[in-house]
Amino acid sequence: MAEAVTHALDVQRHLAVQAGTGTGKSLAYLVPAIRHAQATGTTVVVSTATIALQSQLVERDLPRLAEALKPLLERAPTFAILKGRSNYLCLNKLARDEDPDALIEEDDLSWVGKQVARLADWANDTDTGDRDTLNPGVPDLAWRQVSVTSRECLGSSR
Repeated sequence: MAEAVTHALDVQRHLAVQAGTGTGKSLAYLVPAIRHAQATGTTVVVSTATIALQSQLVERDLPRLAEALKPLLERAPTFAILKGRSNYLCLNKLARDEDPDALIEEDDLSWVGKQVARLADWANDTDTGDRDTLNPGVPDLAWRQVSVTSRECLGSSR
């Protein structure tokens, strides 16, 4: 698989590979991807089906791989996780929906309203607005009040 990935990267072609769990697929595409990125000075994007796999790659596999390859590389590879916009708090939506002159008391807020108020407080503390860093999390109903879809995003037309 690593040879097939290397060849696909070299000739700029798509490649589909299937293999069972625990067979080393991640290493088989990450090693050639790092080699390609360093050889060409470009960025390689690895798209996964789940955020859980992205997290595994960024938090576990890539740091270990970078450490193991350190003696062989000119420079340490960098990597980041990128999720869809609905995984992030939208400060614009939060500010738009916030009413500083609200007549309702905190004690009279609905359960969802209390969760949204908690998210508004969290917005002042978070560096990334990434939903996965909110602990404990909130239900989807509350999260939808502070995040946006591609249709709602102000920057989507740019």
